[in-house]
Amino acid sequence: LLTDADRKNLKASRPKRRVYDLLCKKASEGPRAGANDRQLELRFFTAPTAFVEEGERGAYGDGGLARVACEARGPGGESGEIDRVALALKSIGQHGLPVEGAPFDEAAGVIPNDGLGRVRGEAGLYVAGWLKRGASGIIGTNLVCAANTAACVQEDMASGLLQVKDTKEDPSKVLQTAGAASGDAVSWAGWESIDAEEMRIGAAEGRPRAKMTCTAALLAAAAE
Repeated sequence: LLTDADRKNLKASRPKRRVYDLLCKKASEGPRAGANDRQLELRFFTAPTAFVEEGERGAYGDGGLARVACEARGPGGESGEIDRVALALKSIGQHGLPVEGAPFDEAAGVIPNDGLGRVRGEAGLYVAGWLKRGASGIIGTNLVCAANTAACVQEDMASGLLQVKDTKEDPSKVLQTAGAASGDAVSWAGWESIDAEEMRIGAAEGRPRAKMTCTAALLAAAAE
């Protein structure tokens, strides 16, 4: 059942609306002809916290299925144990880190903001991504999140709240400055080199791409 707040939330968020529409569509279709007895069960606001003791694992005798302890993380969530779990995935980077010069909410792991991208109490400072909203969403969510933050910048420029410095400096100096500060700045040409290297490695393994995760390897590829 949807509340008025839920409908407002869906209307304001295209990614959430797409997920909701997809789930509704699949639920209305029913089982496909010839489908096996597998079912998809969604448990919202329920977070797995740990596997049960090692002695309990594989007790079902069917390929190492396990029992997982879980706890409610919101309305409608469940606390207790879930049986017959065949696969558990762990998310990384769940807690943000402070950024020098910006306020930080240690408990939530985010930079306090107005929900759109403006940092609270810091005029002219903006935030996007997980530091803005916490560890949630997918690539599409990040796209919308970044667009909202960019819109805030545009609105503040148009209203005069954000003063843009008039300068005739070469824009390429921004990259030079960033490179001098971090030592690891990657140019667009460097990104294209990384892209080509990932596709080359993937092709050798019979797949479209193989993601590189080693920073040193990424920087080496960018320098080629």
